[in-house]
Amino acid sequence: IWTHPNNDGPHHVFVGISEDSLDEIQRLRNESNQNNILVIASEDKLKEVALKRNDPDIYERCQCGLVIDSQLELLNHEAKILMLDDERVIVFDRLILV
Repeated sequence: IWTHPNNDGPHHVFVGISEDSLDEIQRLRNESNQNNILVIASEDKLKEVALKRNDPDIYERCQCGLVIDSQLELLNHEAKILMLDDERVIVFDRLILV
């Protein structure tokens, strides 16, 4: 398992990115440094959304993990687990599909 729940805080996974999801990422980070945040999106889309806000460092500042080289392949929402097309497995507490 590439990422898994831990005692440090809940794991929030965003599949895709938008200005609205960027608001949610900022809210989560402001709420607690214990929130683990992972974004699965293309590098181009990540840059596009950040530059719309004139904030190219937002992902680093919000301490986001970024997956830019793979896409969602399988999802089991009941078990809270997904697999990327390169077979990395990600367990989450909360999934946000953008």
